[in-house]
Amino acid sequence: MSFLTPLFLMGALAIAGPIIFHLVRRTTNDRFTFSSLLFLQPTPPKLTRRSRIEHWLLLLLRCLVLGLLAVGFARPFINDATRGGADGNLARQRIILLDVSASMQRDGAWTQARQKVEKLLADARPTDQFALYTFDQQAKALITFEQWRQAQDAERKAVATQRLADTKPGWRSTHLGNALATATEALEEEVARSELKRSAIDREIIVVTDLQEGAKLDGLQGMQWPEGVKVEVEPLNLGKRSNAGIQLVAEGEEAAASAREQTVRVRVSNATDARKEQFQVGWATADGVQLSGLPVNVHVPAGQSRVVTVPRSVENAQAEKILLTGDDEAFDNTVHVVRQEPDRAVVMYLGDEQPTDTKQLLYYVQRGLQTTRSLAMEVASRSSANFPTAAELGGARLIIVGQSLTTGQNAELRRMVEDGKMVLVALKDVNMATSLANLLNLPNLPAEERSGSRHALLGQVDFTHPLFVPFADPRFSDFTRIYFWKHRQVDLSGVTGAKVLARFDDESPALFSVPVGKGQVFVLTSGWHPADSQLALSSKFVPLVYSFLEQAGTVASRQAQFAVGDEVPLPAEVTSTAQIILPDGEKLALGDRKQLAGTELPGIYGVQDNGKNWRFAVNLPTEESRTAPLPVEELERLGIPVHSSILVSAQQIEARQEKLKHAELENRQKLWRWLVVAALAVLLMETWLAARLTRPAQTVAA
Repeated sequence: MSFLTPLFLMGALAIAGPIIFHLVRRTTNDRFTFSSLLFLQPTPPKLTRRSRIEHWLLLLLRCLVLGLLAVGFARPFINDATRGGADGNLARQRIILLDVSASMQRDGAWTQARQKVEKLLADARPTDQFALYTFDQQAKALITFEQWRQAQDAERKAVATQRLADTKPGWRSTHLGNALATATEALEEEVARSELKRSAIDREIIVVTDLQEGAKLDGLQGMQWPEGVKVEVEPLNLGKRSNAGIQLVAEGEEAAASAREQTVRVRVSNATDARKEQFQVGWATADGVQLSGLPVNVHVPAGQSRVVTVPRSVENAQAEKILLTGDDEAFDNTVHVVRQEPDRAVVMYLGDEQPTDTKQLLYYVQRGLQTTRSLAMEVASRSSANFPTAAELGGARLIIVGQSLTTGQNAELRRMVEDGKMVLVALKDVNMATSLANLLNLPNLPAEERSGSRHALLGQVDFTHPLFVPFADPRFSDFTRIYFWKHRQVDLSGVTGAKVLARFDDESPALFSVPVGKGQVFVLTSGWHPADSQLALSSKFVPLVYSFLEQAGTVASRQAQFAVGDEVPLPAEVTSTAQIILPDGEKLALGDRKQLAGTELPGIYGVQDNGKNWRFAVNLPTEESRTAPLPVEELERLGIPVHSSILVSAQQIEARQEKLKHAELENRQKLWRWLVVAALAVLLMETWLAARLTRPAQTVAA
């Protein structure tokens, strides 16, 4: 038998206490005063020269209680081969998690990591089962347990070492939580496959990482950690090196707009363990390795960040890379900025109206559709006498009809809808119902004018339709504050495929859609001008118009800034013949993909399609710049049994592994619980015996 904490055996010295108490003779405390003895002198009882123990059994029971508690606190375990002790007879399963995130690009980090993994593989015993995984945002298997078993004993280490040699760190972020979850699943699957009991398997996850602050631990909180699975963290010793990182302050369209302007704002963040605080920021030269022009000096204390405005000059007017200098690590000192012009979108309005007439529909359309940083809006107006050409209609993203059209004009417009265009018709009067029926290729469309002293309200709105999804949140879903003074009641019984998206409180359709070929026709049975409703004056009008544009494929966000590992949505108009140009110059065929998931390199990407070129920037994840060591206590706080040490010698490795085996063996046996139960049982016996021995003698009546 061995003890995990043998120092607690010194508690057995407390056994001397009961022995001393039994040897000490004390005068009884029970005194009774009798009147007949008042005039006698008190005489103390005579004691023998040598104290003697009177109640041996009581003494033994008390000593046994203290002895059992001392042995229990020492945490004993049976260390022999038959019970699976620490002699190496346990089946060992090891998963090595190797960090390949962007922070491993630091000088010396990858070399140290490879050496540690090679050392672990070299020390593997023939009976061991190993698996090797790499991880950044996701974990990826290099060698699974199945592949390790199938390989010959002499080939296992060589195959694993060769696959390790073909691996190098990437530029993605660190998600340690995902990696640990994947490793535990692999261990559980292996236990389920094996015929051995869990108590007969020594399972361990060995994490080789720089363990930096930016590592994500999502998913570990609340996770039920498998019993018997230990985690060993092998941190890297990179010395005391200062690191600062740089990121764009704005994202999305703000970043694209700032790239076109004369200044760009960036954030410089300094690690919490940094020793340097003075840095320089500026545009890069054509070769991308030096600062161009006059740099901006910035002072950033350790653990803090500063926002810096980087101005453009004539010599760097076309530059697309900003550099940070002054720290010891260069992997996160570059940020790429794309100079991209806003997308142009044309909305064609068909109606005989003046743009300055505040009583008509066109006035509010022009003011509602304003140019943004990513979208240059243009509202073109044409009357029935100056009907647009097929090319003009084809170039419009959305067509709004605000008047009756001729039969020929409706036929031309219908061909555009069949080819995929979207048309919004605002029924300003009942007479437009005839033109709408012509557009929908219907014999007639019954419509009735509804107006009166009582206003109408939107009583039902289909928030599941993509048009109204932006309003589904309870904060924005209240349409009852919009009054409609006039509207047209349309009979849709003869319209095939018509779908009502909104109804008035009198159950008549307020907004409905009709599919026509590849496109759709949306019909609003009331106008948004003041004579018909308050819609144009409400806070819902502008978002609703942009929602129509989004349904027409117009305002799909063309974000120009992404992080490595992000899935990049491609513009809807990009065809399958497009080519993707990677930062290293390699070209990939787009094919049927609707998004690009292979952003593995930071830099400028391009999408070329029929003479058009869409460019976007991919930069390092911001959290990878937080390179200060993450305290191991953070993992322990999440309930993970972590052991962390820097291996120095083979003797230390063996001693550490022996100690871990003993702890695992004692945790499985838990002999201390039986010792505590035995101590309680003995204590009950001692209490009963002490009460019996101290019970006063019964006086027998004469």
